[in-house]
Amino acid sequence: MIAIGPAFAGEEGLLLYYPCDEGSGTVLKDHGPHKQDGSLNAVTDAEARGVTIVCGKAGEWVPICTEDGVQRKGIVPGSDSALAEGERPIVLDRDKDYAIDHTNGLIKAIDGGRVELGKPFTLDFKFTNPGPTFGEDPEGRRFLHLDGHDDFVTLGALPSDEKLNGLTIELWIRLAKDCPAFAGILACGKNGDSPVFGLFLGGPVWMFTLSDWVGIVPQPLPREEWHHLAGTWDRERAGVFVNGKLVGGTNQGRCDGLKMLRLGTTRLGGFLAADVCKIRIYNRAKTAEEIAKDVAQ
Repeated sequence: MIAIGPAFAGEEGLLLYYPCDEGSGTVLKDHGPHKQDGSLNAVTDAEARGVTIVCGKAGEWVPICTEDGVQRKGIVPGSDSALAEGERPIVLDRDKDYAIDHTNGLIKAIDGGRVELGKPFTLDFKFTNPGPTFGEDPEGRRFLHLDGHDDFVTLGALPSDEKLNGLTIELWIRLAKDCPAFAGILACGKNGDSPVFGLFLGGPVWMFTLSDWVGIVPQPLPREEWHHLAGTWDRERAGVFVNGKLVGGTNQGRCDGLKMLRLGTTRLGGFLAADVCKIRIYNRAKTAEEIAKDVAQ
C-alpha cells in the first residue's frame, strides 16, 4: 500500500483525489499523495499536424480525431489543409475535394472530388477550446463543469511501477439536461488504447467496466441531480454503487494498470455534459460502509 501522510489519515490506499473546487485556471489540483495534477483542455490555436482521415463514403461526415482518440472541435476556419499521400502527393482543395464542419470537428469527401474513398489522407489544422469551467451551486458545492461539446480533462498518470492491490473509483456527478446518451465519464487506458477501466453512459443505462467485464446498471441516472457513483474491485470481485447502495457485482474482471486517465471523453463514448466533483481513486476496494460514509459527507 502507498504510505499516506497525516493529511490523508483514514484514507488508506488513496492514489488520486481531485476535489474540483479550485475555482479558476487550467490545472486540476491533485490532493492525493502523488500530487499528479490534471490538465484542463483549454487551448488557443493549438496545432494538430498529420491527423489521419479515412472517408468511406462521399458525403458522409466523419469525426476528426487525433491519435489520442479525442475528437477535435472548434477548428479555426481557414487553418485546415489536407494532403492525399502517395507516390505523387495531392494537395486537396477545401469545398472541392472535401468539406469541413469547423465547429463540430467533422469532415467529409465531396462526391466527384479527389479524395480516394477508403484510403487515408492527412489533415493539418489549428483548434481552440475555452475548456471546462469551475462553478458553485446554491448549496455551496464547488464543481467542474464540462459542456458536452469538446471539454475534457487529462488527469495525472501514476508512476509506471504502481501495483494495484485492488481498485475504487468514485465521484459525484450531476448530468446536464442535454447530456449525450453515450458519453465517457471517467476512464483509464494504456498508452491511448481502449480503456482498462471506467465509468460510461450507455444510452438509458450507465456502466462500470474492467478489462474483461462490463457491469451494466439498469437504472438511468436522473438528469440535473447530484449522484455519487462508485466502482470497486478487490482482485476477485467487482461492485457497482449508486448513492452508497450496492446495485450490482460479479466475481469477474481484472485491471492491469493506470495510464491515460481522462475525465469527460474516451474512445468508447462522446463528450460528457455534466458537473463533477470529488473524484477519488484508491489502490484497494473500499467497503460498502466506507462508500456510504463518503456519500454522507
